[in-house]
Amino acid sequence: MGLALVRHLTEAHQGSVTIESTPGQGSRFSVSLPWS
Repeated sequence: MGLALVRHLTEAHQGSVTIESTPGQGSRFSVSLPWS
């Protein structure tokens, strides 16, 4: 539920969430928001 909420809030502000995963090493979650 946590990531779904992050995605919803980010998209509501015209942003995006990117997830990168490497087996055995971990995952990276990036949130991008427009700067104004």
